[in-house]
Amino acid sequence: MMNFAHGFRVTKTDGQTIFHHVPIFAECARGDLAFDGEWVASAIESAKQQERDGYFPPLHIRHHEPDTAQTDAVRSAGVFRITDASPISFKGKRIIAVFADLIVTDEFIADELCRMKYPYRSVEIFDPEGPPKINSLALLDHEAPYLELPMLFAGEVEDKRSPSPDGSVACANSFSINYASDSPNPMLGSARSGTRACLLFKFSDEDVMETKTKKTPATKAKPKASANFADDSEKKDEEKMEGAEGGGLDVAAVVAAIESGEISVADMDAILLAIQSQEAAVEEEDEEPAAAPAPGAEIMKKGGKESLNFARLSGEVEVLKASIKARDVQDKRREDVAAAMKQLEGKPLGSDLEKRLVKFHKTAGGNAELFKEYVDTMERMAGDIPTDSSGAAFAAQPKTPKSAMAFQALGGEAVDKAAGFARQWHELKTKGNIKASEESHIRFNMRSLGFVLEETATA
Repeated sequence: MMNFAHGFRVTKTDGQTIFHHVPIFAECARGDLAFDGEWVASAIESAKQQERDGYFPPLHIRHHEPDTAQTDAVRSAGVFRITDASPISFKGKRIIAVFADLIVTDEFIADELCRMKYPYRSVEIFDPEGPPKINSLALLDHEAPYLELPMLFAGEVEDKRSPSPDGSVACANSFSINYASDSPNPMLGSARSGTRACLLFKFSDEDVMETKTKKTPATKAKPKASANFADDSEKKDEEKMEGAEGGGLDVAAVVAAIESGEISVADMDAILLAIQSQEAAVEEEDEEPAAAPAPGAEIMKKGGKESLNFARLSGEVEVLKASIKARDVQDKRREDVAAAMKQLEGKPLGSDLEKRLVKFHKTAGGNAELFKEYVDTMERMAGDIPTDSSGAAFAAQPKTPKSAMAFQALGGEAVDKAAGFARQWHELKTKGNIKASEESHIRFNMRSLGFVLEETATA
């Protein structure tokens, strides 16, 4: 999983700097617009189709707005490729985020991004109510974005640029830097150019002191550190003698050989492989440590008052966790039902509507999609409450079907019911699930409710 606190993985190639797997958008709601998981999935599918067609959306500095258009403040930075959608933690919740590779073609802007000069980003969606699609991505320096996603800067950098053809520029064939502050790998970076290679390591003070302690025999007294040493040649001879006696390695000679280029590229690869093998061996040894005791195991073994207190505290914690979870469910149900009541306001759906909404929400297990379909169907099928019972109010409603107005003589409720059956007939007709005429469908269903029109005699 990407650790955003350490920045993003960056690859430098000839003419491009790629910031890998950067979150650019996530599920959210803005005003009346809702960008849910379904919208995100459709937007990704649209981006994948564009990629198959050979198109990537633009990446630029700042938003396209009237004031920036006049001052030409918007600058092209490159393109971006949407890769996938994954869950992230956002303000204490788990939501789905859209991830992309930012392909920066401006070298100056790429360096600025690495140094966190443009840490914020915001997508541009030209038609929010149209088909789901992310049209472009703006990189921002000081403007706060709507979505407070992890800030953009470089973490581990891998340089794969080719050397200069004429050899005038000492450009490395490969270059990598490990910015992670808690990385178990002591190698901070490496660079290679032709037959020359350089390695950069980092060690803690404790590691250095431990190494010095191991080199100093316990039975042999050593003088305290002093600025007065014998000449360099005598010191080197002493180090070689100690290395010969203890069978150690002349590290200084190896480092000097690396710096001078005497060690070939093949030998350098062997050294790197040995380092990696050593790290892998250490990791394998650590893979199967002694099983960690369960929380509170030691206290439970002791028995007595401490064990009783721990058991009581554990029980209280479990009750609190269950209570918080139940309260969250109740709060969500209360919010959903309140929103549904507002949506269905003015609809003739009975005095116990709220009770029925709560019951369905419980039956659906809080599933937002099922509850929304339930409420939307009720809104679509039910008409508005008339101001009187004469049915005259429905004559002024352009949405009331003509077939339903035939029941105007039976009152407003009859017109309302008939209008609902008319809309139902049109839905069934669209799906090809009904053969009866609209009038027959309405009369049949109205008769079952007790609304019967008198037959008009015909000559």
